[in-house]
Formats: sequence, C-alpha cells, structure tokens
Amino acid sequence: MEVVFWCGLYSIRGEDNSQVSLVALLLQVQPKKAPKPKQPIARPPSFIKPIAPVKVTENHPATMEVEFEGFPPPQITWYRESFEIHPSPDFQVGE
Repeated sequence: MEVVFWCGLYSIRGEDNSQVSLVALLLQVQPKKAPKPKQPIARPPSFIKPIAPVKVTENHPATMEVEFEGFPPPQITWYRESFEIHPSPDFQVGE
C-alpha cells in the first residue's frame, strides 16, 4: 500500500487477540531544493567549417565562408594579409 504523507504526527496501531502495538512518528518534509543551473563549460574556438581555397575570374566577387564554435561564442575577425578587413565597397563581412 502506497500512501502520500504530509508534515505532521503519525501513528499506527496494530492489534491481534492479545497484543496491541503502537508506533508514533513526527514527519517533517523539507522542500525540494531547485537544482543549480549548470554553467556551460568554456570551450576554445574551433572550426566547424574551415576556410577553403576559392577560385574566381578577375574582377568578379569572391565569397569565403567559415564556421566556428566555442563558448563563449567567439568573435571572428577577417584579415587580408596582416590588415583587418572592415566593411567597405570592396569588402562585405557578414555573419
């Protein structure tokens, strides 16, 4: 037999023809503690889709794509030779 208990004083009595047994207990129910939220584990940036060589016809646009993962999410910066690429009429950087 399954019984759901609430806080309080409980007793049970059992008897047969010649004996009586009595047991009492005080039940205190502690509130269930909410689990602590799990903190994500820091992961260094890594390539999901590495950059690949691109061939284009002269004076036509070239598109280069790359995908990273990591935690916290990495900030990606593109470079041409050793110079950071900033959005301009010649270069468009997207996400």
